[in-house]
Amino acid sequence: MKNLFMENKMVTKIKHAILCVIIAIAFFTGIIADEPLTFHPGIVSVCFDAGMIGNTRGEFNVDIVDGIVSTPFEWFNDLAQEFQIISLEKVFWVKDHEWNLNGQYPMNIFSLETNHHNRTNELLDVLALNENILFAEPASVVSSLEVLYIPNDPLLSEQWHLEQIQAFDAWSLQTGSRDVIIGVADTGIK
Repeated sequence: MKNLFMENKMVTKIKHAILCVIIAIAFFTGIIADEPLTFHPGIVSVCFDAGMIGNTRGEFNVDIVDGIVSTPFEWFNDLAQEFQIISLEKVFWVKDHEWNLNGQYPMNIFSLETNHHNRTNELLDVLALNENILFAEPASVVSSLEVLYIPNDPLLSEQWHLEQIQAFDAWSLQTGSRDVIIGVADTGIK
């Protein structure tokens, strides 16, 4: 009886060892790996040049005609037809319309969607060559393994304004710098 018990224990250890080897091989060959950075198919973030738009607020008419985006810019309408661009929406609303990063105004950043998901890379290449576009990049999907910034403030749930100013979205891009000095003057007046 003792031999049978020892044989079963040995078989179990061998099974565990084989399972560990299979998992290790799968991990190192990429079958099981960290979740890769992926992109929304057919969705592109694009920053229009303020000089072309004529303002830093991203203000221009966007219509949908026969299911395709139509703008005052003929060159963009041609792209919209070719790549079946079905939506064009502003991504950011900011109070300071003049703030920019090397000519990239936040309110001139739009998200566009095309019906031709399999041509997203081609669309990105065409946009990258256009002088009216400051940047064009695929809209990334946040990985479930990516750690998002979560403040350690115990009163975070009471700070309703953070969502209003899109602080959580901003924190996914930048959480600050030791080079930036901020002063707070609190008079205590309500």
